Amino acid sequence: MRSTRESLLKNAQEFVAEQVRKDFQILAAYLCGSVLEEEYLLGGTTDIDLFFVRLDEPVVKREARRLTDEVHLDIAHLDQKEFRQARQLRVHPWLGPALKDARVLYDPQHFMDFTVAGVRGQFTRADHTHARASQPADSARRILSDLREYQPQPDPDNLLRYLRAVAHTANAIAVLSGPPLTERRFLLRFPPRAAAVGRPGLYRGLLGLLGASRLEREWLSGWIGDWQAACEAVNGGQKASTTPLPARRHTLKLQ
Repeated sequence: MRSTRESLLKNAQEFVAEQVRKDFQILAAYLCGSVLEEEYLLGGTTDIDLFFVRLDEPVVKREARRLTDEVHLDIAHLDQKEFRQARQLRVHPWLGPALKDARVLYDPQHFMDFTVAGVRGQFTRADHTHARASQPADSARRILSDLREYQPQPDPDNLLRYLRAVAHTANAIAVLSGPPLTERRFLLRFPPRAAAVGRPGLYRGLLGLLGASRLEREWLSGWIGDWQAACEAVNGGQKASTTPLPARRHTLKLQ
């Protein structure tokens, strides 16, 4: 059965209500991401991005909860200390855009009212936009500089470092006209972001950095089995990724 936006929002609200009844360290909770957007489904699947602001330092900072094969909750736990300087959050490349467009689900002390107001004020000012874009750009430069200097072996860890550098580079462009791009929709949403800054050719450049010119279409079918095996390995307790893959195995499927 196709999930509607109303049912997804209801699921999120019910989950938050359940959590705050048993965890008194939750100060506030808010929702952001694709479920608030017009195209909230991708291939019939989606995730619900929830953020819990806590009074204590979170033991678990990221987790996923399965709702159905097509929908899961992607939950981040944040220390309230990260929100002390509300106006500074407007230049944070991730928290800033998320808070700007957030839907608050729980805020009995009006903590989020103050925070969101501080972020939204002058959010689009040119120097604030530049500051948000500069941070992923600087991160990409540091990674690439390190890879060039030390020329490490092409193992999985260093491949992941390279891919992070590519993602930071692309997001330095993306945040000039919107929120940063996330994994599932990265290549789908980068072209309009590149076009928004008058550089549509950057999309082909991004594909080149990912080796797309050497990719054979039939290879993808063979990779799906390996990818599923990796998810099962994580589910079995083996360390293969920092991403909560078991709960996301269906919603991360190749489209």
